[in-house]
Amino acid sequence: MIMNLRKGSLTSFGRGMLVCLVILAHPTYPASERPTPQRKNEPSITIKVPVDLVSLNASVTDKKGNPIKDLTEQDFRVFEDGVPQKISLFHLEVAPEILASSPDKAKVSTGAGQEALMSRTIILFVDDYHINFGDLARLKKAGEKFVRTNLTPTDCVALVSASGRYSTGFTQDRELIISALNRISIIATARQPSGDCPPLSDYQAIEIAERRDKAGDPFTVAVNDTIACSGMQGGPSVVQRVLTAARERAEQINDESKRTMFALHDLVSRLKGVGGPKTIVFLSDGLIARQANYQIQEVIDGAIRANTVIASVNTSGLQVSAIGGESPTASSGTIQSVPVRFRLDQADRFARDDAPSALASDTGGKYYHNNNDLHAQLTKAALETPLRYFLGYYSNNNSRDGRFRKIVVKVDRPNVVVTARKGYYAPQSDEANEDSKKGP
Repeated sequence: MIMNLRKGSLTSFGRGMLVCLVILAHPTYPASERPTPQRKNEPSITIKVPVDLVSLNASVTDKKGNPIKDLTEQDFRVFEDGVPQKISLFHLEVAPEILASSPDKAKVSTGAGQEALMSRTIILFVDDYHINFGDLARLKKAGEKFVRTNLTPTDCVALVSASGRYSTGFTQDRELIISALNRISIIATARQPSGDCPPLSDYQAIEIAERRDKAGDPFTVAVNDTIACSGMQGGPSVVQRVLTAARERAEQINDESKRTMFALHDLVSRLKGVGGPKTIVFLSDGLIARQANYQIQEVIDGAIRANTVIASVNTSGLQVSAIGGESPTASSGTIQSVPVRFRLDQADRFARDDAPSALASDTGGKYYHNNNDLHAQLTKAALETPLRYFLGYYSNNNSRDGRFRKIVVKVDRPNVVVTARKGYYAPQSDEANEDSKKGP
């Protein structure tokens, strides 16, 4: 069941069960009255993050992937564009299983005597703008198995689609989540019909739209494909057809990427009212979001400040390029080079990985991809966040130039692996970014 909450009316579940309080899709109470849900007897640590504070979620493991759980603030060093920064906020969150396995629980602390149990509050975010029919079918099957076999009675789960057409509130009703997942359908407005001429990958369209005839292989292949599929003889008319098709496709691709990022930003904004750590599982075939860099950074900042990790799962599974034979669109006497096709396929996949990878790594999560076991990937993404460190600092660079600033987090301990955000975009002093903050 979903719990609608109004001021003064709280419903509790049975003994030991997590109370799910917030409705994401349709809130029924003012934001000023929104409570912070919490387990009974759960330690509560409130982190108030100033606007100008740069915040990070960092995970630290050994070479075998085992979490390092006894670090203090003094063990960390943070650099911005190579300049050391003073850590102003520090906080550790530990999953119950990590605490249970610790021979001396007192050692699992922040150095200031604070530690928090990591409750399992999970949001499945399905990017219905960027997933094809076959992968969505696989996701529904894997998702149902995950809900039925991997969630415990105390787990609190919600499902949200990027389009907003299919969303639940937080609930412990497994059948409700499964039902909502099974009703999701793809949005195909940015999917190019198979008969279009020229056939363009997302990477091709973006590259050609941004660089025109200087796009190299993407442009050359598109021109040759246009000659092959249209029967045209080449010349300015072919070039214009390629440029027009690329611009139209790129506009659709950029629009839907922004819609996905705005939906994700809205979600993390709502999660600020939910106590404890949360995990968003971002489920998508991947997307090219070059025109949404500002929105991606807002999502990352919002997720960290909402105490939320984003774990990304590429739903397209193992990627294998077709190598061998000639291009099906090659014109008579013009056979597209297989290595060129392979490079374009690789470039398209890498470009699609950029946004999901950044969302995960920069919030302290992981990116799961190139694997056909979608159920296993989903399970890891949702449940494998046993320990993470929260760090915050005020940048030494007061310039409001809007430029990207590189962040490096180091730990003064040998043979450890640190995962944290790679950087952020500085604020601007003018209003140049106001249009980019507005939804489509």
